[in-house]
Amino acid sequence: MYDKCYEYENCISVEGIVTEGLTRSHEAFGRVFYKGTIDVPRLSGYVDMIPFICQDSMLSEAALKSVFRNAAVRLEGEIRTYKMPNIEYPRLMVAMYVRSFQMIGRDNLEQSAKNSVILSGAICQNPIFRHTALGRDVCELKIAVARAVGQKSDYIPCIAWAGNAKEAAAFTVGTYVRATGRFQSRPYTKDKGDGKSEQRCAYEVSLFRLSRDS
Repeated sequence: MYDKCYEYENCISVEGIVTEGLTRSHEAFGRVFYKGTIDVPRLSGYVDMIPFICQDSMLSEAALKSVFRNAAVRLEGEIRTYKMPNIEYPRLMVAMYVRSFQMIGRDNLEQSAKNSVILSGAICQNPIFRHTALGRDVCELKIAVARAVGQKSDYIPCIAWAGNAKEAAAFTVGTYVRATGRFQSRPYTKDKGDGKSEQRCAYEVSLFRLSRDS
């Protein structure tokens, strides 16, 4: 997927359209971070709206606000998770952390754009296996991936379907696994009780392959 991937294998590469300019997100360790969303089309016609964060060191501040607007780009980096204290939703923010980018032009975008993820890490919570209303097998799980620098880990939500769901359900907490898939956005309705509901969006890795990492 990359010319050079990171040893701990938390790698993502996507192609799509950044429909709006970037906005300032936060500051940390003397750096300014910006956030945006890239629209990545699937073959089915559905568009995954993937949130991303990048450092000001990638471009000048003026370029960060203008160059990306309505631009077709290839982004490469890793998936990061951030706890959101004192917020009911989302309690865990999931986003792509961009390490490099390339302008590719709209003519180079296919109907189904590139959206590839590779993860290696440990199962960090008991997998949740269930059946959908249409009878499909599905399993939700989280994979903890250690960052290359520091002592932090990212706890990446994943979802597996059909045969992959049954395999995922058999893994126990602490099992080291290797996974490939795509980073997706999935809208859903949250039942809040008393006849009230709320529209939300989950950001997760839809798994194509999942195996024990020896």
